[in-house]
Amino acid sequence: NKETVVLYDQTDFERDLLEAATPNESLGKSEKGDFLIKKGDIIINSMKQQATIASSQSVGKTLTMNFLKVDLLAFRKKQLEVLEQNNKFTLEILERATKMI
Repeated sequence: NKETVVLYDQTDFERDLLEAATPNESLGKSEKGDFLIKKGDIIINSMKQQATIASSQSVGKTLTMNFLKVDLLAFRKKQLEVLEQNNKFTLEILERATKMI
């Protein structure tokens, strides 16, 4: 009982890029790992340096090394950490500048 693997390719990416984006209500890892595509996944094409949202036609396809799937929740968390760090740095600079006046 051999499983057939269908790969996500440039044609799939271009179709997803042109299709109207719909929000993904079920972010998370599939049972088979992070390489299977679900509708609404954010896919980055590393060769073209473009991003798109996967359509229903791409569901179940396996990503190759030319494509990356973004974990939006982890990305947002890191983005907030960077913003917080930048705010602390800005406040330190303002405090130093105030003391100099």
